[in-house]
Amino acid sequence: MKLSAPVPPERRISWYGASDTAGYCVDGNPSMGPIDEGLLGWKYDNCDTASPGVLGRDLKAEISVQAIAGIGLLQNSFAAHKIVMGDLTMA
Repeated sequence: MKLSAPVPPERRISWYGASDTAGYCVDGNPSMGPIDEGLLGWKYDNCDTASPGVLGRDLKAEISVQAIAGIGLLQNSFAAHKIVMGDLTMA
């Protein structure tokens, strides 16, 4: 049996964003408490089931995601408490 070369996708989409793009807490469930959702939501990140992954599959596109929950474009979450997220925003 001979394998054929993979067919590269016709479209490529680059995503840049914060929590929503990273799929923050997307794998959570309605019974999660405020600690799980608010402080430990990163455990449930999944950009494959958030907008980037869903639209990439629908458009048959290769996707590249640069995103992280809590790091903002202009200001980080918990900005008043620098020890939590630090001073650096999304590059």
